[in-house]
Amino acid sequence: DKSVVDGTLGKYAEGANAATPGTQTGSHTVTGITEKSSGTYTCTFTLKDGSTVSAIQRLTARKAVVVSSTGSLAPNLIVRASITLTCTVASGAKSIEWLKGTKVLTEGTDYQKVAVTSSGDDSVSKIEFDIASDSAGTYKCRAVQYDDFCSAQKQFESEGVVLSIIKAVPKEDPKDATAYGGTTHTFSCVFPNPFVGQTYEIVWSYKGASDSSATPMVGNGDVYKDGKLVIDGTIAKDHTTTSGEISTTLAITNINSDSAGEYLCTIKWGTIFI
Repeated sequence: DKSVVDGTLGKYAEGANAATPGTQTGSHTVTGITEKSSGTYTCTFTLKDGSTVSAIQRLTARKAVVVSSTGSLAPNLIVRASITLTCTVASGAKSIEWLKGTKVLTEGTDYQKVAVTSSGDDSVSKIEFDIASDSAGTYKCRAVQYDDFCSAQKQFESEGVVLSIIKAVPKEDPKDATAYGGTTHTFSCVFPNPFVGQTYEIVWSYKGASDSSATPMVGNGDVYKDGKLVIDGTIAKDHTTTSGEISTTLAITNINSDSAGEYLCTIKWGTIFI
C-alpha cells in the first residue's frame, strides 16, 4: 500500500523506442520524497498473450537532519560556552563530514567527536566545540552515499545551524571617580544575559594601591584588613533572569583612604563568566 507516497503516473507508450521496436514504456514520478517513500516499486506490463513481465526498482530516501544542544537552529552563545551538534542521516550514509560555511572542519582542530550509537539503518555523527570569538557562522553536516544499486556518489547537506556570538564583555564597566572622605559613592555594571532564565552570581572585587591582585569583597561588599572593616560596601543587583541584560551596583559608604583602589565586577553562570 503506497498511499503515503505522493506520485504521478506517466503515460504508457507502445513502441516508444525506435531502436527497439515493439517495446513498451511507462513511468511513475515520486514527488515530495520523505522517509515513507522508501521501498520497492514494481512496474508490471501485461503482454498481448495475457502474460505479464515486471521490473523492480528500489528507492531509498536519505536526508541529513542536524540539531543543536540549544534546541535552536539559530543559537546565540557567549564566548567560552560550548555547543553540541548532532547529524542524523535517515537510511544511512557512507560518510558524514561537517562544514562551517564552505570549509570542511577537521576533527581535533575544529571540534571533538562525541561517541554516539546509531539507530537502526540511520547514520549519526555528533560533535562538540567551545565557543570562541571567531566561531560565528553557519554549520552543516554533509553526507556521501553510494552502493551497489547506485554507484555514483551523491552528496546531500543538512539545514544550517546559524551560530551568533555574544562577546564576553560588560555592556557597561564601572567608571573612574573621585570621592571625598565620609561620603558615599556608587559604581555600576551592566552585563549581557545570554542564559535567560538561568541562575547567575555577581561578584565585586577590590584591588588596593599596594595589592598585587584583586580579591573578592566579602559579605555584601565589604573589605577587611587585619580583622578590621576598612571598606563598607553594599551590593545590589537585578534579580530578574528573564531579560537580556543584568545590572548591578556597589555603594561604598563612609569613604576613607583605604577605599582608594580599583573595583571590578564579574558575573558567573557556573564556569562561564564575564
